[in-house]
Amino acid sequence: MEDILNSAERRLWLYMGMIHSASGMWTWCFSEKGKLYYTSCPNEKELQQFFCIGGCMDYAMGQEEAPSHPFIMGDTLGLTWAGEYVRIKGENRLVVIGPAFYTGASMRYIEEKMQKLNLSIQMRTSCMKIMNTVPVVPMTVFMHYIKMLHFTISFEDGTNMDVSYQDLPVRNAPDTDGREREVLFDFKESDLQEALLLQCVRNGNTNYSEVFKGIKMVHTDAMQTENPQRHFSNVMIIFISQCARAAVEGGLSPMIVKEIEWKYINCVERQKSLLDLTRLNKEMLEEFIHRVNESKNSYGISKPIKECCAYVKNHFTEPLTLESIAKEIGYTEYYLARKFQKEMGVKLLDYIKEVRLEYAKVWLTTTDKSIEEISSRLQFGTRGYFSKVFKAKNGMTPAAFRNMVWNGKKGEEKLCGESGGGGDCTGADS
Repeated sequence: MEDILNSAERRLWLYMGMIHSASGMWTWCFSEKGKLYYTSCPNEKELQQFFCIGGCMDYAMGQEEAPSHPFIMGDTLGLTWAGEYVRIKGENRLVVIGPAFYTGASMRYIEEKMQKLNLSIQMRTSCMKIMNTVPVVPMTVFMHYIKMLHFTISFEDGTNMDVSYQDLPVRNAPDTDGREREVLFDFKESDLQEALLLQCVRNGNTNYSEVFKGIKMVHTDAMQTENPQRHFSNVMIIFISQCARAAVEGGLSPMIVKEIEWKYINCVERQKSLLDLTRLNKEMLEEFIHRVNESKNSYGISKPIKECCAYVKNHFTEPLTLESIAKEIGYTEYYLARKFQKEMGVKLLDYIKEVRLEYAKVWLTTTDKSIEEISSRLQFGTRGYFSKVFKAKNGMTPAAFRNMVWNGKKGEEKLCGESGGGGDCTGADS
């Protein structure tokens, strides 16, 4: 083991196997003149050709005299590579990982780009098959692999390392005059945006929208995909998991995080449009941020009691008993009941009732569910008992509360119609 750690080349062989096992991505080792020594890629001839004709090799060769740090390269096909120089056996060697697609790639887009290159039909056909084997690796994950490469080479922590970026055109887009223009995919800006969002999750920063003022927004799609909704669904599932990890790093209980994560991942597949996915993504981000914020501001509340509250909020439509919750949290019923009342100032069963009553108010005012259905869904049993506890909490029955809110909406519509010329108000009662 000591011999392996003392040999940069042996460490690189180990690294090569690890990232290929994790993502299917390949590693390459070149001389300082660009001669290929070895690679884990089975299609080295074709992909090395793209590395060269895309301008990546020239860029990499120009980095030899630069300070020792990694650099990211891209080409017109949307292939992403990363490299860094290492001293092995008395010479500088270029170590490259890639290629990978940052987003799902449209084969039609790639084929159109290849037609503009000086390639034979046979070569294009062969390369199209190879492109289907290139892995899709989100930029955040790609950056993790780059940090691992830097550590493998230098044993230096990659947390604050410098990275150079080669921003090359990756697609054509129609300009206002109908002509095509080149659009630059800015790796650095995209990486910055993602990092900022995840930091907002870790910090529980509810004012996260202010963080992005002055930041240039960039397109996350490097290419037009053949199935945009499927592509965005895949990207969103990855982002949900990244937010979940950031929330745990921000101090939120892993149990709470796991419930939120699975809730949104399951919701992704049920969305019917890109707009629905966008709304769900915003909702997911805000819930993680607010939950972390609440966790940080819940002074005097222990972690098990926070988990208990979160469990109640996530399962309020299910039968909940002191026994079932204690089993989930890992405490005895007696200890949980005493600890909960001491820290929250209310009995656990009363807290469950309060959570359900708050959701009852939401359903009464925003849906046409019957009072019997709401009572049943919220585990109150009979309508009579539901009305009794609702009135004790809110000073009126559920029916009276609904009528008050709905009549208030009608009054707003009437005033709006009288003053605005009619017909342009929202929130009409159907």
